[in-house]
Amino acid sequence: LLNTIITYDPKQGIGGAFAADTHARVVGLSVQILCVLLDCGLSGNPEITKNEEEDHIIDFEEATKTGFNIFRTTLARITSGRELSLIYDGLTRLLWNVHESGNTLLPGTTKGIQCYQEVLVLFWKMLDENPLFMNHILTKCDITKIVVPICYILYQSRKDVTRIGLVHI
Repeated sequence: LLNTIITYDPKQGIGGAFAADTHARVVGLSVQILCVLLDCGLSGNPEITKNEEEDHIIDFEEATKTGFNIFRTTLARITSGRELSLIYDGLTRLLWNVHESGNTLLPGTTKGIQCYQEVLVLFWKMLDENPLFMNHILTKCDITKIVVPICYILYQSRKDVTRIGLVHI
């Protein structure tokens, strides 16, 4: 699900803005399902074991017998800088699309994603579940790639009562 979300590129040019985009719907459903899966169960650190190749793994029986959410645990175990950068770039690309689609010279030429609220929730979950993610963003990534779209979304949502939860997130 995470790979489906972060590899989607909403930029399609003028012709793609008017075409039906099934990939965007799949991304929307994927981000919704992933948010639901990350919202249930306990977060925590079940016992880490090693497999035959000496890789650190989480034993499925250990993680499920104590009520741990395997999706949250797996998200917390992402430690590679390359993977963290890939996740950050994918999420910022989707959130940046909200800003770009609202500020084009020809209105409607850039198709905006409809699942940006869920992407924000996923970004928050990633920050909450993986302590290395925030450290990686602050030390190795361009922070303006996320600040600009978040400020734009906050500005657009400031007077809309139905988006007060989004503003709080």
